[in-house]
Amino acid sequence: MRMDANSIRAEIGFNPLGGALPDAEHALADARAAFRSGADPFSGIHRAKAALRTAGWLSAVLYAEALDACSRIAHIQSPLFDGALNDLAYAVGRRNLPALARSPILFERYRALRIAAEGDGVHVAYDEFSLAGRTVPHAHFAHVTAADLRAVRTRYETALLGALRGGADARIRESALIELEWCTSALSSNEPLDLWRLASACIRILRENGMRLPDDRRLLAGFNMLLAEQAGGATVAPPALVRSAVALLWRETSVQAVGTRGQPIEHEDLLRDYGLCVGTPPSHGDSPETLWEQFAAKAELDARVSRGMSGAALEVDRTRYIGPLVVAAGAYEDFLATADASMAALSERRAPRIVDSVSAAQASDAACRMATASAVLGLGQVGLLADALALGWRIRARQLADMHGATAGFLPGGATADTTDAIAEATDAALSTGTDALRAALYRIAAGIPPLPFDRSLAALNKLIEAA
Repeated sequence: MRMDANSIRAEIGFNPLGGALPDAEHALADARAAFRSGADPFSGIHRAKAALRTAGWLSAVLYAEALDACSRIAHIQSPLFDGALNDLAYAVGRRNLPALARSPILFERYRALRIAAEGDGVHVAYDEFSLAGRTVPHAHFAHVTAADLRAVRTRYETALLGALRGGADARIRESALIELEWCTSALSSNEPLDLWRLASACIRILRENGMRLPDDRRLLAGFNMLLAEQAGGATVAPPALVRSAVALLWRETSVQAVGTRGQPIEHEDLLRDYGLCVGTPPSHGDSPETLWEQFAAKAELDARVSRGMSGAALEVDRTRYIGPLVVAAGAYEDFLATADASMAALSERRAPRIVDSVSAAQASDAACRMATASAVLGLGQVGLLADALALGWRIRARQLADMHGATAGFLPGGATADTTDAIAEATDAALSTGTDALRAALYRIAAGIPPLPFDRSLAALNKLIEAA
């Protein structure tokens, strides 16, 4: 993959509503200056990593840790280290947390740093970088007859060769990918966490957008291995492969969302089944920093004028501070308004008062709006918690639908009424803990204080997600 300023600019657009991290930007500038003068960049990288960690930019933290691991051999690997340091500084300056985490170019830099520090034998998967800090639920195989599975497996293996052949004619590869998509569609069901439904979406998007990373080819081969595992009686897909598929779908779906703002996002519902709320910042072009300042000033001025203010009352600080994150006042007010509405919706539907799947789905939607707003502003840890909470409520909605079936005499998977009640109780407890943690975080944000770590609440939600 070609890595230059133009290509990374295309991947990570400037986010006019995103918060800046001046401490991290200054620290990375110091590290670059130190490295280019022959001094040790260690101090600057460590300061940048601390600011990124406080803001919850976990993919950037991983990248900074890889830079740190390479600092002892930085002058041996000079072009790699200098380019990687420059790319991170540029990416952080774009104030676009979601795009940074999904960037294939940054990931390739990250992989190169890991290999330089740890040796050629290290395996670095794209999902490790893009889904940092996230728990992805298990995916299952729908029931298929042995005869149908054998027939599909034969067709898949034949088509796979055409799809993976590096020098193949584009038409041959296109035909092969169409055949692979048919195979996975033939095995898929409408169940939310059906592996072949996820696989079919991935292959379709690879056919439309092309394969950009080595992980994409490995994923196609991995689906072939799953056919053998399912034939052997497996019912659950390997977690590593599920994460890889979800990361690919998130990467490419989000690229499409940026290019088609205001239109329905393809695969959005599927991504939400795996805990990813797709959202993009408003488009203001490939804006320089001056436009961010102008946008912040105009948004704040408009807001104050609408509240009847005039004269000296309009001359105010146009930025707000949330720990190391510096945000435009207008964007900050918009975020708090979204947060207030989302928390009101979550409080109305607070577990265990939810008794129907529709209300649980509405609570999931509210948490998802919170997750999207947090990611756009640059509040990484808040976004992760809200994403997990949105998925938890989505799982609760399915449980309630199953319980409704139980009242009609149908219990899922051989469950008993006692086990169903125990699962519901554990789910409600995790959702309550997550909601309380999110509310406490928002109180701190409103006061300009970064949220405390969400270790306990995230652990409870992740346990719920892993058991889904």
